[in-house]
Amino acid sequence: MDQGVAAVIAAGAGLVGAMGGAAVAGIAAVRGARVGAEKTARAMQNQVDAQARHVREDWLLQQRVDASLQFLSAYDLYIPAARSFQAALSSPDGGSRQALHDAVRTADRGLTVAYYRLRVFGPADIQQSAGDLRAAVSTLSEILVEWELAVTAQEEEAWRREETVTQRIVDAANAHDAFTSRINEIVATLEVSHRPATRSP
Repeated sequence: MDQGVAAVIAAGAGLVGAMGGAAVAGIAAVRGARVGAEKTARAMQNQVDAQARHVREDWLLQQRVDASLQFLSAYDLYIPAARSFQAALSSPDGGSRQALHDAVRTADRGLTVAYYRLRVFGPADIQQSAGDLRAAVSTLSEILVEWELAVTAQEEEAWRREETVTQRIVDAANAHDAFTSRINEIVATLEVSHRPATRSP
């Protein structure tokens, strides 16, 4: 074979080998870049998901706190109205009781609205405690109305209802204390869970 032709063939073979090596290297680089991009995308998605969960948990916590405060505020409005109505019913010259009756009914409805908002956001144990308080208030309202009817009808034993009302007020206060204690326990737990972890030296 002529030396010139052999040189040309050798050069061509080297060029093909170099091109093949470059192609393989290029494919490997592309694959590596794609894998790296996929890992980065997954990491970013995980971070976004974790942040979204954290935001939702904080939002839900705030809704529960707001609902609990609204419920307690409604109770704080109800009890003075109930006591005023009780005082008017126990007094021989209580005068017109319609305004006091209406105040109790309005406060009772406010407590009911707050209770159902609390039921939406939970959790279950808070719903149970709130339900106990709501039931105690409902019973108290019913007894007050029964007492009012008895006083209006001038029943001889109407005064006996006052003892029942007093006991129902105590029952409501106990249910209120139980609800408040449960709220404080949950808040304390949440404060611990949201506290930044300390790193040991």
